[in-house]
Parts: sequence; structure tokens; C-alpha cells
Amino acid sequence: MSHPFKLTVELKQHTPIIHFQHDQEGATLRATEVKAKLDRFIWLQQWSDDFEKGSPYLLGGKNASSTELKELKEKFLVQGFRALDYKMSLYASQIRRREIIGNIPLYFGNMSKEDEAKKEKHFVDSENTVVLEIICWDSTLRSIIKKEIPSFFNRTNFGTRQSKGFGSFEVIRINGEKLEFSAPSQYSFSITNRGSHHELSEYIDLFYRAIRSGINLKSGKQQEDKLYFKSLLFQYAKTIKDTETQQFHQWDKRKIRLDLFGKHPKFRDIPNRRRDPQGTVQYNQGKPMLYRDMLGLSSSQSWYSYGKTVTKVAEDGNIERFKSPITFKPFKRNQNWVVYIIPEKIPAYYMGKKFKIEAGQSTTLTTPDFDIEQYLNFVFEYFKNRNDVAAYIGDHKAPKEVGILQDIFSQLNKSTTV
Repeated sequence: MSHPFKLTVELKQHTPIIHFQHDQEGATLRATEVKAKLDRFIWLQQWSDDFEKGSPYLLGGKNASSTELKELKEKFLVQGFRALDYKMSLYASQIRRREIIGNIPLYFGNMSKEDEAKKEKHFVDSENTVVLEIICWDSTLRSIIKKEIPSFFNRTNFGTRQSKGFGSFEVIRINGEKLEFSAPSQYSFSITNRGSHHELSEYIDLFYRAIRSGINLKSGKQQEDKLYFKSLLFQYAKTIKDTETQQFHQWDKRKIRLDLFGKHPKFRDIPNRRRDPQGTVQYNQGKPMLYRDMLGLSSSQSWYSYGKTVTKVAEDGNIERFKSPITFKPFKRNQNWVVYIIPEKIPAYYMGKKFKIEAGQSTTLTTPDFDIEQYLNFVFEYFKNRNDVAAYIGDHKAPKEVGILQDIFSQLNKSTTV
């Protein structure tokens, strides 16, 4: 007989979690991480993060006195307290642990000497379903959880590098009832006849680099160009007009390179190799803005060509990190992968923020007013009215990588706009 106050949620794991507690018994999803994220998701979906609407369901909120409610509101506003009044437990069996060895796309965490002093992380999979049990005494809150939890898992990943597809789970049954799948985004691409997680990571890695930093693969002892793909974010910035100056924008990399490394010996060779007047090195029109960090703040970034680390610090000191507003959500379907691209709105506080950028020398740049969905529409339509991806890249020695990019963009070009 089922417990009248319990929800039994069965989860299918699609991609491994990168786990730092891999050696513990039952290492899998952590209930603390799941509950904290689910609570925040419910607050936004159900009550638009309005304390007055959701306070009866907060831990300690039901039948609270006016003094207790005042204290709870203070915790809500100042400390970010969102804990809803229910308990959660997780159970998994047939857990598989795999050491992360060498370079893999999207994750390099066990490679540095610094990490040797830390606890190394492993891939962790559960070959059986993971069972999540929720005890909730309030029938209204229990109904809300039951309604929201499938969508929550369809849009959310867990563990390290979660925005890049690691730690993907799906709700398949609640209290024994099988659920119909609901796509979390209009935008997706498929990877057919490829069962390995490595190839999935390669697809996501190449696409993300194409829309953020660009791709510059090297080969051989002379470090010759293997594949050079101009970032679509660089192309997008050139289409945005500044509201104050009426100038079009320019992305940040050229200004950073000139201001921080313009006198570096290795800088001299770059303009000779990159002669395209509309390319990332030669293009000097418009107002430089901090575009790349709209897709995730790199507060410390290695510039290997110059042997330097570039740091970025908000001048008002209020921003230490900003995660990527794009989540890649992979689902395994038979031997194929379907990867959904899920955008999240960028908060207003991150717009127009001035950053000090340093690597011996220093400069400043400001983040633009950036609409993530507008940018993704630009990305998805970029090759519709142009030559194909191979023509955009030009000469290369990377047929496999070019084929992957061509495959992804040809699928996305058939999608409708957000």
C-alpha cells in the first residue's frame, strides 16, 4: 500500500555525474542539491518568487506568527532562504564509477597539478533507475511538486559542468504512473548511431565554442592551423547598434589583445596570419563590449599564446561568477542522442557592468544589453542564407570536426524561432 503523503519518483540517468564523493556508498545525485534547486524552481514557476504567495509552504511558514513570518521574510530576502516544507531521500543501485583519465571535451578538472592535492572527481552512473522519495504532509504543496518535478528534471542537470550536459536525468514514473515526455526547448539536434558519451561531449563542445569563443585547433610541432572558426558571437556583435553612440558593437577580444599584449613578441605574427578585414583580428569598427562573458563569466582565463592569465573583476565588486545562461540537456534514445538547447534569461544586474581586466597591463570593458534568445535566433539562422559551414571555415585539416558542425547547424536551421 502506498504512503498517502509520499511521492515516489523514478529517474532515468542519461549522462554521468562528475562526482567528488565517488568512493562513498550510494554516491549518485545528492538530495541536498536536488531539493535546493527544485525549491527555487517551484518558487519561480508557481509564485514568481513572491514571498507573500509562497510563504505558507516554507519550512516554518505554516501557522507562523507575525513575528515568525517577519523573520522568515528577512531570511528569504537577505539569505535567499527558499526551503519548502517536505523531505527528500534518494536511492540508487548498481552504481558504476569511472576514473576521468586524460583530456575529454568539456572537462579538464583532473589534469592540473593543483588538482592533485584535491580529491579527484570520477564519472558516476546508475545503471538502474534512481528512486527519489518525497514526504510532504501538505496536499497542495504535494500536488505542486508532482506537477513541477517532471519539467524541473527535463530542464536541469547536476554536479560539475552541469550546463554542458553532465548529470542529466529524466522523470519516467511518479507513483508507478508512466509519464509522457515533454520537450524542454524548441531547439535540439540529434546525434545518430553514436552511443558514446565522448562523442556527445565533442558535439556540445564544438557547438558551444562556435557560438562563444570561436574555434582555433592546432596540429603538429609547428602548431599550424587545423581548424579556425570565427565565433558567431563576434559576428552578432557587429549587428548590434549602441543606443548612446549609435555605433555598432565590436566584441571584446581585439581590445583585450591590443591593450594587454600589444607589445608582446608573439602578437606581431597574429595580424600577418589573420588578414581578413572582417575577421576577429583586423576588424576595428564599432564600440568594444564584453560579449563573450555574457555566455558565462571567465574570471580567470589562460591565454596560452602569451603565457599569461587574464583576470576579470567587476569594478563594484558585486559579481564573482556568472554561469552560462545556456544549458545543454541530453537524452539517450536507443543508440542516439537528442540534445536540447535551453536558454535562461540573463538578469538585469549583469547588463552594463564594468569590469577591470588584467594580465600585467589592465583595461576596462562593459557588458552589453544582451538578449540571449535574440542571439540564439541569430545563431540558428546564420547559415540559412549563406554558404555552408565548410565554406565559412575555408581551408582546414579537420574534416571530422567540420562535419560535426555542419550536421548541427543543418539541423538547427530547420528549427523555428524561439
